[in-house]
Amino acid sequence: MREFVVDASAALAWLVQTQATSRSAAFLAERDQDRLLAPYIFSWEVGNVLLSLHRRRALSTGAHGAVLVELAALEVDVQPAPPRRDVEDLAAFARVSRFSLFDAAYVKLAIERGAELVSRDAEMLAIATEQGVPCIDLRGPVT
Repeated sequence: MREFVVDASAALAWLVQTQATSRSAAFLAERDQDRLLAPYIFSWEVGNVLLSLHRRRALSTGAHGAVLVELAALEVDVQPAPPRRDVEDLAAFARVSRFSLFDAAYVKLAIERGAELVSRDAEMLAIATEQGVPCIDLRGPVT
């Protein structure tokens, strides 16, 4: 079983039709028993985007609930929040690597677990690749 660190942009491509791409659909179809991991901020990021879509009326209340069920079905193993000292180390990693603190959390988890990073975030993918992190780019034609 392989492990993949997925960011919010990847999950949203699987959950919200307007965010889907042919690459995101293919990744899910080929996933098999692979384990999806994410840092503790994942739930907040995904939840915030879904709330924004709902507020803009791009996602109805019923659809919002259905997406949350689909999110749970993905079985993303969200890691617990780290202690303060680890956040300080993460901030240092972010400064050196040019990541935002949020993106650094995903990349650092991928490094620690020896996992591939799955994302649609062009800047994060570019910097992660520079850092030697194997990446799966879900950007591509919208389905």
